[in-house]
Amino acid sequence: LFRKPQTPKGPFSYNIEEVSFKNKKEKITLAGTLTTPKNKSDFPIVVMASGTGPQNRNGDMAGHSFFWVIADYLTKNGIGVLRYDDRGVGKSEGKQTGADIKDFANDLTAAVKFLKKQKRFKNNLVGVIGHSEGGTHSMIAQNKCLNIDFSIFMASIGTTGKEVYIEQHRAILKANESSADQIASQAKFIKSLIEVSAKKDNEVVIKQVLKKRYKELAEQQPNIKITEFQFIAYFLNFANNDWFRTLMAFDASKYLKKVKKPFFAMHGNRDVQVDPNSNFLAFQKAR
Repeated sequence: LFRKPQTPKGPFSYNIEEVSFKNKKEKITLAGTLTTPKNKSDFPIVVMASGTGPQNRNGDMAGHSFFWVIADYLTKNGIGVLRYDDRGVGKSEGKQTGADIKDFANDLTAAVKFLKKQKRFKNNLVGVIGHSEGGTHSMIAQNKCLNIDFSIFMASIGTTGKEVYIEQHRAILKANESSADQIASQAKFIKSLIEVSAKKDNEVVIKQVLKKRYKELAEQQPNIKITEFQFIAYFLNFANNDWFRTLMAFDASKYLKKVKKPFFAMHGNRDVQVDPNSNFLAFQKAR
C-alpha cells in the first residue's frame, strides 16, 4: 500500500522560527512557524491559508500533517513558508465562533503584511497558498492587500459557495450509490437551507425546513440512526451563523477578475468536496 509521507523528521537543512503577528483590526495575535532556506536571501515566500474548520499550523487531519509536509518540501527546495494556527487554535488568540470568511481573510492579510514589513524580506516575493476554503480567504485578502505577489489555489472554490455546497452533497450521495430521487431531494433541501439561512434571526423558519427534511428521511429510511433532535441540532449549528452565510454568498468570479497578479489553480479529479470540473473551469475562464 502507498503510504503518505508523514511528520518530517530532523535534522532539518533549513531555518525554523517561531513567529507571531497581529491582526490589528480585531486586536488578536496569531502564532506560527516560518521556515526559510539557509544561506539564501532572494527566495519567494508563501503563506498557507487553511480550509474549513479550526486547524493548527501543521494542517493535522486524519493522522496526516499535510501543511507541514508541504512546507518541508517547499523549504528544502528554496521556498520560504509561513504557516500559522487558525484563530482560537494552538497558540493563536481569538475565537472561531462568530467569525466569517472575511475575518479569516483579515488574519491572512495580517500574515502577509507581517512578512512584507520585515527589512530582511524587502526584496522577496510573497504569495499565498489557499487550500479549499482558504482559497476564498486568499481572494478576499488580495482585494485588500495589493502587494500579494502570486497565489496558488488548492481545491479551491472557483464558482460560488452555494454551488460548491450543493454539488458536494450530490457527489457524496452519488459515491454512496444513492438513487437519483434521493440525490434530487437532498439538493432541494440544501437549496432551501441556504435560502432560509441567508437571513439572520431566522431560526424558527430554519427549524421548520429541518423538521420537514427529517420527516422525509425517516420515511425513506425507517431504520434511520439519527434522531430528529440530533439532525436539527447539527444543521442549525452548522448553517445558522455568519460564517455559513458569507461562504454561501461568496462568488469567486467577483474576486478573480480583480486579481492582477499570477495565480495557479489545481484540483484533484477524485475530490467530492469541491467539484474539480466546474471549479477548475471557472479558474480558467477567469483568465
